[in-house]
This record gives sequence, structure tokens and C-alpha cells, in this order.
Amino acid sequence: MPWDANLFTRILYGGRVSLTVGLLVVFISILIGVPIGALAGYYGGRVDGILMRITDAFLSLPSFLVLILLSSILREVEAPLFERNNVLTISLVIGVFA
Repeated sequence: MPWDANLFTRILYGGRVSLTVGLLVVFISILIGVPIGALAGYYGGRVDGILMRITDAFLSLPSFLVLILLSSILREVEAPLFERNNVLTISLVIGVFA
């Protein structure tokens, strides 16, 4: 099969969106996870137990269904940021549940 420059260009162009979503999700996850982990590590004991139960509750939810539900709810919000399922909305939804 010969090398097709048009196909290669399409793959690279599609990869930009995937990499953008991936990097935004990691950044959002770090912004949420590091403070929670720091609080749990610093205070320990009761605070650690409460934060772990909240984390367990998030992990027990079926993430794919919650992501679909949350993205459809955010689409109905009257805010310019959530008008349609754009890269930022999808990254925010995935990042919160990561």
C-alpha cells in the first residue's frame, strides 16, 4: 500500500484534537487531585476517611454513562462556554471524573 500524504495529513489533524483533550484532562485532574491528596495527607485520620469515601463514590459510578449525562446537561446550560460539545466542555467533564 503506497504512502498517501492526504491520509497522513488527516491523521495528524485529528491527532491535534485528541492531544488537546488529553492534555486538558490531565491539567484539570491535577488541579483537582493534588489539593484533595494534600488535604488527606496533611490532616489524615477523619479528613482522610471522608475524602476517601467521596473518592470511592465517584469511582463507583459508571464513568461513561455519567460523562454522557453530564455533557448533555451542560449543553442545555445558558452559558457561552457550554453552548455545544466543544473541546473544553468534553475536557472539563472527563477531567472532573478522572
